[in-house]
Amino acid sequence: MSAPVSFKPSSVCRAGGFSLVEVVLAIGIVSFALLVVLGTIPAGLSTMADAGQGNTKAEIIRTVVSELKSTPYDRLEDFLASGRFPIHLDIEGKEVPAASSVFTVRAVALPATSEPAMRVVKIFIGMNADPDTSANSPQRGVEIYPVTLADWGQ
Repeated sequence: MSAPVSFKPSSVCRAGGFSLVEVVLAIGIVSFALLVVLGTIPAGLSTMADAGQGNTKAEIIRTVVSELKSTPYDRLEDFLASGRFPIHLDIEGKEVPAASSVFTVRAVALPATSEPAMRVVKIFIGMNADPDTSANSPQRGVEIYPVTLADWGQ
């Protein structure tokens, strides 16, 4: 005869699986990590939108300066008064009617000084509003880019 088998609590094998406490703790850790990751999405989207607008503004400036440089400097004021400005642009920098514009661009030649090389053309870019063309009172959201005679290569 064989020896009897004893079933002591320490010798009983546990069934595989996780306890309720372990599952709740794991869900809590995963939830916290997910909230942290999801919390960074709005900041990332905002940064991406700002970068896109910065690229669009740079392209607008390049286009406007190119137009200005194609005009002889001594006829610049006539060009600026010709009705070309303001220019209304969409989010991609394409010209659109004023009612649907995102950017409005104006260019203003400041009065000549005693030093002709110091003459400045200011390019105003406003968002969702017609920018103020006054050299002394730029409205909020308007960025000003000065262009001097040196930019004409003269």
